[in-house]
Amino acid sequence: MLPDGQTLALVESPAQLLHALEYAAAWLPPDRAEPLPTASRQANLTPGSQLAKTKLEHPSPVHPLKLDSLRIAVLAPNRSSDRHQILALSTLLNQLAGAASPAGNRAIDWYDARRSVPRMIGAVTRLASQAGDQPLVGDPFSGLIQAILAVSPNSRPVIIDDGSATIEFLRRLAAHASLIRPASRRSGSRRLLGDWLGRHTSAVLTGGPPVKVFSVMPLAQIPELAEDLADLIHLTGHNYDWLKTTFPHPVLHAGLDLIGSSLTQTGVIKPQAYLAGLTAAARQATGPVRYLAHRRESDAGLALIAQRTGAQIVRPALPAELELRRGGLASQIMTLPTSTAFTLPLALSDLPVAVHLIRPEPDWIASDAPARSVSFLAQLDQLAAARLNARPMGS
Repeated sequence: MLPDGQTLALVESPAQLLHALEYAAAWLPPDRAEPLPTASRQANLTPGSQLAKTKLEHPSPVHPLKLDSLRIAVLAPNRSSDRHQILALSTLLNQLAGAASPAGNRAIDWYDARRSVPRMIGAVTRLASQAGDQPLVGDPFSGLIQAILAVSPNSRPVIIDDGSATIEFLRRLAAHASLIRPASRRSGSRRLLGDWLGRHTSAVLTGGPPVKVFSVMPLAQIPELAEDLADLIHLTGHNYDWLKTTFPHPVLHAGLDLIGSSLTQTGVIKPQAYLAGLTAAARQATGPVRYLAHRRESDAGLALIAQRTGAQIVRPALPAELELRRGGLASQIMTLPTSTAFTLPLALSDLPVAVHLIRPEPDWIASDAPARSVSFLAQLDQLAAARLNARPMGS
């Protein structure tokens, strides 16, 4: 069991960890058991929708982050680039909290549960005993997290943002469908166990009181979800207030920052079309151009982008929202319709910068791209275009 007043956060990616910090700063101030008074700003809601008829809560004001209110369990991913970013963010968190190292800060625990079956069993057993009433969960599709919740029957998780994956989660929740990752490649006994955990988690989340969801995604603007989710979730929005308070004065410079994407790595967009589009976008810049690489992009691919566009390649050590506020940013930013098209306008809203949407052309789509991925990209494109200064590549 955790000490009284502590909340467990189960995170598997840098973005999930950042959003756990936002939640903790807003809703878990020291010495307060109840949420702070809220304002009724309707930032993510569409007038007329069922979800829009409920108040979207925004905590106010934000308190300085105190790690005695939060116990972060990092369920380490296998991919090295993901591990490096989440470790860098953990280190920064320790520095902000005044700790000398991750090992010296018991608010952050690192679990390599995927390295062996004994480690996995040990992590599930220990974290299930610490879950408490309302653990924070960053990835409800994770089999490891689902196993923890399965043996924590009294826990009612709070879902914190995992970017655009949150939309897919809520689509499945609205349909009372199994929470199995769309690209899952499990086989044999692992698939059987995963299927059971996915069905069990969905049944638990749809069978009780509304699930608390802490998200910046425009969930209520998706017509097919809004009505079905009205009785299933309690939506809480935020504006990255902790991030803005912690890094209030980033260095601004002229030029253009291009935000990298993994859409070529996942087989949705053709690499040559993506490269041609980036080259056209870089020509529009009136100053230096930087390309903030997605953590999954290869060195070879980035070298080609640098050669074609003339951009300075930056491999961010932290999530883009945090990297830009902490390390400086250009006055013009371009992003594809991925998670950053929704997070950056909020994370940078107090700064004199413009975030533009790059809209992929139809002929960018790979011929063998999964139909589900293509339709999801199109949906994100429409949602983001409604919010941002949208332009086709090369316009």
